[in-house]
Amino acid sequence: MEQAILVFLELVWFKNVYLARLIEECIEHYPVVHLYVSQVLNNPFFESYEQIDAISDYIHLYCTEYGYPDGT
Repeated sequence: MEQAILVFLELVWFKNVYLARLIEECIEHYPVVHLYVSQVLNNPFFESYEQIDAISDYIHLYCTEYGYPDGT
């Protein structure tokens, strides 16, 4: 996994362990989520809290449509 994603996951981990695990699993299972997360993290106009919100919202919308990695 890219260094920026690993650092981001550590930041999220301290705020919300469940969300960090969900993001990590989605990145591993869905290439489009991995691409989206990389784009958000490489966007210099996002603050860290905006990155968390944008990625969290995207993952929940994506998983609602296509299913969560755990099969639900």
